[in-house]
Amino acid sequence: MKKQIRVGISTRSSYQEFGINDRIGRNCRFEDGVWIHNDGEGDSYFSCELPLCRNGDRLEVQGIYTTTYGDNYSTIREMKLSSGPYMIFEYMWDDEEGDIQTGYADNFDSAIW
Repeated sequence: MKKQIRVGISTRSSYQEFGINDRIGRNCRFEDGVWIHNDGEGDSYFSCELPLCRNGDRLEVQGIYTTTYGDNYSTIREMKLSSGPYMIFEYMWDDEEGDIQTGYADNFDSAIW
């Protein structure tokens, strides 16, 4: 006598189960568990950068850093995440001379500990 083994079928959850629409506007769709943006140049997947200096040190509000401008002591005042499919952090910081600068993560070389 042969023994029967039942195998369960595994399926991916559908976006409808979570109340998500399959499209947002004409350029963005939800497919295979990820949001995809297409502006006519091809598909781009949503992404978000990590808030890190060039050397890999973590960027934080009130942290003190060296920057590509040659400042030795720059303090981050504010960091905000941009909107859109390619989310990057925008920073506002005080440089050594007390001037306010704005820029991106690649403007920071390293943290000062």
